[in-house]
Amino acid sequence: MVIDTTISGYNTYKLALSFGSFPYPDKTNFVFSQHHQHLENTPVNFISTDPASFVREIKAKPGKDIWIVGGGQINMLMLNARLIDEMIISLHPVILGKGIPLFPGSSERSNFILADTKSYPDGLIQITYRYRKQAI
Repeated sequence: MVIDTTISGYNTYKLALSFGSFPYPDKTNFVFSQHHQHLENTPVNFISTDPASFVREIKAKPGKDIWIVGGGQINMLMLNARLIDEMIISLHPVILGKGIPLFPGSSERSNFILADTKSYPDGLIQITYRYRKQAI
């Protein structure tokens, strides 16, 4: 997978900034927010339109893959709009306590098939699922 674009919500953007320098300076970055402004001098474009419509427009143009960095609300919107082609779920051997749901609230039923699994010496496991369109 070769990524040239990131999509995130405002809270995920703020979290990324808390780690130090902006982590994706070489990508085209979009942050969905209705009311917020840039916090730092970062290569980010704030978008206040409907996320699903905006992503459909990006996908219709030439380019590489889009990474939905999060958060959960953006994830659920993209899942319900059938705009997630592939999910890479990373399981870390660290217990954080209370977490943030990957897909908060209710979502429509989606069918994914297992495409790949990888394990790493530090205990990290990555599971890749690809969207499977249902036959009618």
